[in-house]
Amino acid sequence: MELTHTINNQHMVKGLNRVMRLSWQNQGRCEQVLDKIQDRQLRQMLHELIKAHQQHIELLQDATRYLGGAPCQLSTGQLKMMPWPQHLAGFRIRRAERRLIDLCSQEIVFLTGGHEVTRQLNRVKDDITACLDMTSSEP
Repeated sequence: MELTHTINNQHMVKGLNRVMRLSWQNQGRCEQVLDKIQDRQLRQMLHELIKAHQQHIELLQDATRYLGGAPCQLSTGQLKMMPWPQHLAGFRIRRAERRLIDLCSQEIVFLTGGHEVTRQLNRVKDDITACLDMTSSEP
């Protein structure tokens, strides 16, 4: 079997930068909504998300530098977003955060060698399991 999906530092840096960019965007959305919302629970969640995004961005920047890459940089103009109606703010924030979670999951699959290796390992595991399950008797 020849693998068609190779991973190198450049791939990892690109993946980290994609997640970093979306983290910045989500942090900007949280800050935008925080300025306009009065709901205490939503404000508390937004404060926590902003703090988490900042920590994640720093973590991703460090990891990118460690891999020999340059962390992406965003200007304030790149974070401009459409204003959301107050009654949709919580829903839209949650949806934006789900997109970040989904992107992280996609990058994890991509950066761990891709599905080709995983598929082959699962095949080995499933074949052995099937062989063992063919008989209930012990040797």
